Amino acid sequence: LNVSIVDRSSTGHTFVNDQQPGKGNVMKLSAGDVLHFGVEPLRYTLRWRPMLLSISSRLSAEELQSLDEKARRAGLFLTPDWTAQCTHLLLEQFAITPKLLCCIIDGASPVSMAFLSELLKRANESSELSAAPLPADFAPKAAIGPDAAYNS
Repeated sequence: LNVSIVDRSSTGHTFVNDQQPGKGNVMKLSAGDVLHFGVEPLRYTLRWRPMLLSISSRLSAEELQSLDEKARRAGLFLTPDWTAQCTHLLLEQFAITPKLLCCIIDGASPVSMAFLSELLKRANESSELSAAPLPADFAPKAAIGPDAAYNS
């Protein structure tokens, strides 16, 4: 992931690690860089937390390869396991599973495949970083069968 900053028109200047790149100059940023703007005493530290989606371990090799290609193009990482570093659980329909329970406990978001498609679309539309879509807009379908009792 390449992140940079450009001071386009500030009057108080932009500082990265107490250095001034100068107006119009691109300065590449790295995790841990400290930013501040003008005379404001506030300082911001760049932190990068990769988006890590946990996926079904029941996917076929073809499905897994297709998903992995999409994820790479969107700048995401996939894992068939649930870890505390996972940010999302990719599933099309809610089902009460250990992964879903871990997702909820860890404060991550369950999302449908449309979430990945939207991230890929945004990555293809612009070289600029854009906000990720809201997970709530890409919720999986309601549970069916015995798990439907938990829909609400």
